[in-house]
Amino acid sequence: MEAFLHESATHLDSFDQLQCSGEWAAVQATVTEDAGEPSKQIFIFARSGADWILKAPEIVCGSPTPDGSYPKDAQIPQDLWAQSCLIP
Repeated sequence: MEAFLHESATHLDSFDQLQCSGEWAAVQATVTEDAGEPSKQIFIFARSGADWILKAPEIVCGSPTPDGSYPKDAQIPQDLWAQSCLIP
């Protein structure tokens, strides 16, 4: 997560919440871009061996459904999906 933030010139203000399910984790953090206001962001990780790999929400959250329900093609576990993928 630090490497991603460093590359995007974004700074971690606080690590607010961590939720895990199986080989997956969702991190809610408050971040600030160089000249911007703090904002909450969700980072999704999947474990691969001893490493945790940052995943792109547009890939692991699945295709949007008309009724907003859990998509059949989602990779992230259903118990992490709503708080990780349904960002207002």
